[in-house]
Amino acid sequence: MNTMLSSPSLTILRARGRRLGMTLLEITFVLLIMVAIIGGALVMASSTMNQSNSVQETQTVTNLAGAIRKVKMVNGYPADAEIGPAMSNLGFIPANVTHTNGTNIKNSWGGDITFHRQDGGGNFGITYTNVPTQECRQLVLGVKAGLLQSVGSGASTASAAAYNIRDLTPAIVNTNICTGASVSTINWSSAIR
Repeated sequence: MNTMLSSPSLTILRARGRRLGMTLLEITFVLLIMVAIIGGALVMASSTMNQSNSVQETQTVTNLAGAIRKVKMVNGYPADAEIGPAMSNLGFIPANVTHTNGTNIKNSWGGDITFHRQDGGGNFGITYTNVPTQECRQLVLGVKAGLLQSVGSGASTASAAAYNIRDLTPAIVNTNICTGASVSTINWSSAIR
């Protein structure tokens, strides 16, 4: 009688034992799903980080424009090389900007941020180098007209490639400002072009 009870019990236990383990194929499938989930999360994190850099730099450009405005003297702005140190001495350079006493100022992408006296000292310019093309588009369209009135590509907004910020469209930005294969140089100016 004991064997009769044991026989069905043994069959159930053997069936459960086979269901408890995973085959190599099942383990591989689970690992592939985990890799896909982790990969997707990394892509999303990278995209979010890039957008975060663009948003942060948009605010930085606006803050730097306000800071430069504060160092204007009766005869206009200091010489180009003196604008950054003057802002640093007064504590006007935003805390998120890497610099050494107002010199060697860097943006989020490791490019230089420089300042320029324009029009005999009546207007100023801000130049960003090494801006990735995709972030360039977001940055240029993110800076609104205010203290800064025009933007262009290259080292100077005095060129014909400068556009009034109020007139910018995505097409102008894509075709005329952020055109580099991988990085761009952007120059903002307080002058209307």
